[in-house]
Amino acid sequence: MQDCGIGHLDPDLPMLSRNSATPGRLAEHFLYAMIVAGHNRQLFSSTLSWAAWSGDAATAFLQGEQTQREQPLFLLPPSDGLISMTNTWQHRLYRVRGNIYGLANAPYTWNKEVEKRLTALQYQRHSFDKQLFYKVIGGDIVSLVVIYVDDFIGVHRQDYPIEELHQSFTWGPLSKMEVGTPTVFKGKELHLLQDSNGRYTMKITMTKFIQTLDSGQIPRGRPQQPTALSPAEQR
Repeated sequence: MQDCGIGHLDPDLPMLSRNSATPGRLAEHFLYAMIVAGHNRQLFSSTLSWAAWSGDAATAFLQGEQTQREQPLFLLPPSDGLISMTNTWQHRLYRVRGNIYGLANAPYTWNKEVEKRLTALQYQRHSFDKQLFYKVIGGDIVSLVVIYVDDFIGVHRQDYPIEELHQSFTWGPLSKMEVGTPTVFKGKELHLLQDSNGRYTMKITMTKFIQTLDSGQIPRGRPQQPTALSPAEQR
């Protein structure tokens, strides 16, 4: 069971920072290019191979600290009949010690938590994109990661212990990118391919996402002025 607050009733709502960055398309595709170059041993000045990975942080919005509030925050427990039968909520009020689903600043709080953990590992936030982090050792970049809310995708040099990053978070799915096994990130399927000469490329599709869409057609010559769409046009 996950706790969820009613964020629009938050007494601190007017003073909370609710902005939470997401990666731009250019940074995302820049990383894809680096994944391919790294597998081909052509990334930066090193001839070492690179490995790519992706992961989904578990219970992201339950992680982080409430640093914006001057006073403690309390929640009333759920009061519906089914919940009362479970005897789970036994007190009149509950104090929120960390982050919680439903709060208006939950994405912001999680984003700050990610930044804190990566900074502790000497990762730097790139000035070009707030959700692109990289680590430098001995003057060389050895690891990069792009973060979209709780979805991570990264690439690292073979001699860098990526375990230090992986051990800093609790994960749901976490896997290495392999040839023949698509990696899904932001609704895209990333297919790492290798030809007969051993050279790597990447094919990007959105098949699964497209299959979830309902198709429809707006007739040619439809008036341009604002008019209500018919049910068929709204599909």
